Amino acid sequence: MSDFLDTAGLVVALLCTQLVFTLYGAGVRRPFGHLPRIPDVPRYLWRARKAVMALDSVFALFVFVMMLSLFSRMNGFAFIFFSGVFFVLGEALTYKIRLVPSFFASLVLAALAVTLVWPGVPATLIVAAG
Repeated sequence: MSDFLDTAGLVVALLCTQLVFTLYGAGVRRPFGHLPRIPDVPRYLWRARKAVMALDSVFALFVFVMMLSLFSRMNGFAFIFFSGVFFVLGEALTYKIRLVPSFFASLVLAALAVTLVWPGVPATLIVAAG
């Protein structure tokens, strides 16, 4: 039963990672590090190129590390199959969710994925911060 739960946790982490990959940016298809004049984005972020570039870099690094980690832990066929299915699901959602809510959803999903793949990391961060 433990193997099933471990595998299910990896599949959920892959779902979260794929949704972060597709939802971060919410289908805006913006260039890396740039926010065009999108109506629901606060005006000060239109000129905050360095902050946006830093967040984009963090999310790109997160997706790369998570995908590499999940690929090394999962069956290759299952990884490719679920990645494709979850990518299509994420792409369908991108055009239904606005940019700002999708950013916060991406943060929550990223935290969930990290918790599922590396269970000790959140507790270590809390202890280090406290």
